Amino acid sequence: MKKLYYLFIFILLPFCSHTQPLQQIAHPPSKEIYDLLVDKKGFLWLAHDLGVSRYDGISFTSFSNPAQTAISMTDLVQDNYGRIWCHNFNGQIFYIQDDKMVYLKEYDFRNETRFPRLVLYGDEIVITSAKGLFFCNTTTLKCHYLLFGSIKYSFSSGTTSLSIINDTILAYGFYKWYIYTKSGGIQILEPHDLLLPEQLSTAAVLQPKTFGKIAVMIDNKASLLYGVTLINGNLKVVFKKNIGSYINTISFIDNQLWINTLTQSFNLDSNKTINGHNITAQVYDREGNKWISSLTHGLLFSPRTTAGWKIIQPIATDSNDYVRSIQKIKGGFVIGSQYGKLAITGTGVSAKNNVAYTIPPAPGNGTIENIQAPDNINCFIETSVKLFILNKLSRRLLCIDSSFVVKDITLNSSYAYMATAGGLLKEDLSSFGLKSMAMPHNLFSIKDSMVILSGKFSYLKKMQRCRAVSFDASTNSLLVSFTDGLQRLKDNQLTYILYNGQPLYVSSMARYGKKIYAGSFNNGLFEIDSFTVKKIANDAESPLDAIVKIKCCNNHIWIFRTHDIEVLDADKDEFVNNIPPLPVDATDVTDVEEDSSNIYLASHQGLYTIPLAEKAEIVKTDPSLLYLLINNTDTVYNDGITLQSNKNNLLFRLAIPFYENAEQLHFKYRLLSGNNTTGKIWYYTQDAQRDIQFNALKPGSYGLEIIAVKSNEVISNKPLQYHFTIQQPWFNTWWFYACILFFTAAAFFALYQYRLRQVFKIERIRRKISNDLHDDIGSTLSSINVYSQLARSGKDNREYIDTIQTNTVGIINSLDDLVWNINPKNDILKQLLGRMQLFAEPLLEENNIECIFKVKAGKDNILVSPAKRANIYLLFKEAINNVLKHSGCSVCSIYIIQKGKMFRLTVKDNGRGFNTNNINTHRNGLRSMGERAKDIKGSIVIKSTAGNGTEIKLNCYLK
Repeated sequence: MKKLYYLFIFILLPFCSHTQPLQQIAHPPSKEIYDLLVDKKGFLWLAHDLGVSRYDGISFTSFSNPAQTAISMTDLVQDNYGRIWCHNFNGQIFYIQDDKMVYLKEYDFRNETRFPRLVLYGDEIVITSAKGLFFCNTTTLKCHYLLFGSIKYSFSSGTTSLSIINDTILAYGFYKWYIYTKSGGIQILEPHDLLLPEQLSTAAVLQPKTFGKIAVMIDNKASLLYGVTLINGNLKVVFKKNIGSYINTISFIDNQLWINTLTQSFNLDSNKTINGHNITAQVYDREGNKWISSLTHGLLFSPRTTAGWKIIQPIATDSNDYVRSIQKIKGGFVIGSQYGKLAITGTGVSAKNNVAYTIPPAPGNGTIENIQAPDNINCFIETSVKLFILNKLSRRLLCIDSSFVVKDITLNSSYAYMATAGGLLKEDLSSFGLKSMAMPHNLFSIKDSMVILSGKFSYLKKMQRCRAVSFDASTNSLLVSFTDGLQRLKDNQLTYILYNGQPLYVSSMARYGKKIYAGSFNNGLFEIDSFTVKKIANDAESPLDAIVKIKCCNNHIWIFRTHDIEVLDADKDEFVNNIPPLPVDATDVTDVEEDSSNIYLASHQGLYTIPLAEKAEIVKTDPSLLYLLINNTDTVYNDGITLQSNKNNLLFRLAIPFYENAEQLHFKYRLLSGNNTTGKIWYYTQDAQRDIQFNALKPGSYGLEIIAVKSNEVISNKPLQYHFTIQQPWFNTWWFYACILFFTAAAFFALYQYRLRQVFKIERIRRKISNDLHDDIGSTLSSINVYSQLARSGKDNREYIDTIQTNTVGIINSLDDLVWNINPKNDILKQLLGRMQLFAEPLLEENNIECIFKVKAGKDNILVSPAKRANIYLLFKEAINNVLKHSGCSVCSIYIIQKGKMFRLTVKDNGRGFNTNNINTHRNGLRSMGERAKDIKGSIVIKSTAGNGTEIKLNCYLK
């Protein structure tokens, strides 16, 4: 009875076949699509009621132009230069080039009565027009009309549709037919050239796409479909079919003609039909996937048959349950589910005649996390809360009563060593009557049941979390992965297993023969053979994510990474790429198993099976650069650009036409700098990631290489390359250093010149003082000496004594002026003005001359250089002395004005004056004043007439 119970409830049920139903693409740009096109790169283009868009399997990119007077687009055509041509329902023609939508202004849509039809005719786009035909050369983009009024026939109805048969354009418009060739030009087909059974309506429309040498024409007014061809210049009907429904469009796929109507799409040559959907277009991409556009359901997708994958249901589960783990045993498999159901199958999981037996889940047993088979009879069933031992022959399920959660388990003799969250456990299984288990020789002499290894092992006092455990028969030791690294337990001693002097943080281990493979969280896969540790080089084209689990199936080591799955051939120690592409995302896979002919992949979607030798062909395709975002604002396309130093945050947005399981595709890339083109590390994007970003790049020349990868296999024909240069900042360029050097040299030269001028200036002052002492004071002292001798020899020496006294006073005044001039305390203008007043007023008043001294100066104490101060003062003294000696005046007026840097001195008397035209050029006083004015870069003006006094004006700048 129990066997019958198992038979009826847990029979193995296959539930799907190779045929894939139509899938609706989520979030298309519109649910009303008029046309589809697969371009030469493999991208899918959609013309819809909201515009035109490109699809790469992940996202849609839509295009528009400000000149659009209507947004609905249709009639997609690609020319030989990669441009995508289309038009809107107002008749405007557009083409898309370099990701920009360009308006063709030369086509005058305002004078058209119907929206145009267009075809590619060699290197020209030919468009229908009320004027005749419109041509645009795709090489030069030069356009012209072919006006029908220019030929010998008299008609002006123009064209409404067209098609191409062989090298001839066949055009139709308002009951008239035309043919055009490049050699023969335009011709009208005469009535006797038309081998048509009846007159077509004005609603008849030729389809741009031809079926071999047959052009297809739709007459929706009569629900008729025609096939026509040209024979010796005559138009002949090849077939005529009454459709009985409104015809949306026709499609040519698989060398067959499909008629797309409101209610269904069907094939003329077979019984194939697609009911419903209101289809407008059908195309195949380069991978063999079928795409269908609908006026009601948007974009539909029918994937190609994928490498023999099937989904089987080995356990009767509800809609939320799924296979969590699978383990091969002799004569069948043991399978566990998310909800704790356990099944034992016969030979081959997918065989229809297999019977599945079950052990009902007990409350609280939890998910079956892992199944391990130490021999062909017994299995360890590790759930999320308990550990069970299953005997296949007796169907006996023993629970090891414990409070620990087993993560991994390995055997030695009758002992089981278990990795748990609380540490490493050892269990004597002979107490459970399982002495028949085939196990290796003894490792420890400890016989206690359910003993936590403790006591003399210091590491066990920490109760560290244990992730994985494996027995190494070649060294008679135990390998245990703790949180602080992988360690070897041998002769009751614990030692770390290191690689390049660093601990290995291992997540999972698998044994194949004498070798143990260890998957790490941060450093890849390692092979441990005896005491030798070797890293397995990862040549697979996949991101180097953390390894979360590894499992040995036959001679394959399956490596589960966070975002990908890899397979290692353990006999060759090589990663293999002949495993068929996965039908689901790697993150959905929960377990894997193999037999001699099949792979079994447990996932959230079900248990997949695939013939092991079969490998689906991956179609090669190349990525494209959509745009380059610089500092989150600037968009650039051109290769070889040069950027400023502050524009060094770059984001490359990529697109690649790949549709079946497109989310499993990723890119590997490297950034080469300077002339270095080899040896750079490859980096990897995550699956479905289409952005590559670089931040804070240093100045220099760079080359970016990008390769598309799927299922560990390169699918790019060649790397996508992009070159750019980031300039050095202005303060780090050769010209800046040259300027710094130049200005530094100029500054040193200026300082040197200034120092020389100062030295020369001091030298001039010294010489002047020397000359003054020699010329003025020296000569006066000599005269005093002479007069002293004369006074000593003469009787009446009073005159000599008066002269000596006068000269002595002059020497004292000269020395006083000299000392005053070289004293830096007197460098302010106020001191100069005070000394001038102190000199002039007493001297003039002693000589009975009224002195008027007026000063108008600013409040600032302006500094005046010693040289300028001396020249102004001496010039002033000379002017006052001239007043005393020559003017004979009674009043002398002195006016001083200072405003900012400007200085003006005026000395005016009411004396006898003189004729300035008869000035004796040898008069020292006037010549001396002119020289002093010139020394201070000033000007002096002397005004005088006989009998009207004299006026002397000095103008200069104080700085």
